[in-house]
Amino acid sequence: MKAFITVIGHDTVGVVAKVAGLCTELNINIEDVTQSILQGMFAMIMLVDLSQYLTEDERAQYVQGYLEKAILTATAA
Repeated sequence: MKAFITVIGHDTVGVVAKVAGLCTELNINIEDVTQSILQGMFAMIMLVDLSQYLTEDERAQYVQGYLEKAILTATAA
């Protein structure tokens, strides 16, 4: 299953590393990524493969908990 992960927030050190680290922990393969800085705001879209990952509910629960700790805002669709 393919999905998009979007991340938007203030440009800070380690944003890409945090999201990539989460993907690694969850065995999610990053297939493509684009990112940009727009007037000090960071924007990133990742195309990922979730075929080796958990159920949809388990994914949403884990990602939400991780984001709350990391103070990031992201959506997966």
